[in-house]
Amino acid sequence: MKPGRYPGLLERLGDPETRARILDDLRPRAGRTFLPEGVVIAMLGPRRYADRVGDSIADIARDEAVEPAAAVLDVLAAHQGEVMIVNHAMADADVDTVLRYPGSVVASDGWVLHAPGDGHPHPRNFGTFARVIGHYGRESGVLGLADAVRKMTSLPASRLPLPDRETVAVGQVADLAVLDPGTVTDLATYAEPWQYAEGMRHVLVAGEIVLRDGEMTGARPGRLLRRVPAEV
Repeated sequence: MKPGRYPGLLERLGDPETRARILDDLRPRAGRTFLPEGVVIAMLGPRRYADRVGDSIADIARDEAVEPAAAVLDVLAAHQGEVMIVNHAMADADVDTVLRYPGSVVASDGWVLHAPGDGHPHPRNFGTFARVIGHYGRESGVLGLADAVRKMTSLPASRLPLPDRETVAVGQVADLAVLDPGTVTDLATYAEPWQYAEGMRHVLVAGEIVLRDGEMTGARPGRLLRRVPAEV
């Protein structure tokens, strides 16, 4: 195996012997840690599989009469390793358990999207935090409202650490969200992800209003936050 990022990957996929070894390693995982029907193409460039956005690896394998492991390698090779996916691999009961754990925090690894309707992204890009309050708080009762808010605000801020953003208090940066806990909800789904959450009334970032009465103001005061070095 030669080192390298995409060039190294493409070289290995293009070598028949190495590709066969990769297939041998990946094949036993199908149906266990790798679920072909759960790996869905979210976004890729205009190449061979550009029209398969929203389809699963199982769909592609079936249509091309190849095993799922081979379909994975074919898609990666055709798009030079630049493929974004949605991977359905978690159980609802496990998510509930993790959320109930006092030390767990809520975050999202969603990505910046180019334009509305571009690709088939994960619904986390549109409704992660609204879902915590609406679904896991109000509807299922996994979390109380105060605990849900703490897991998304002061607790992660204290871990990073970001001492000027942990609480609503004099001297803190005014990042504030005003919402209706009785109506806030996420609308994005895996089938129709491009739907924004509802129930948020106002949002302030560093004291500037960026959302007023549910409408964007055009203000963009946000900036990159760097963690404060721990004292030695």
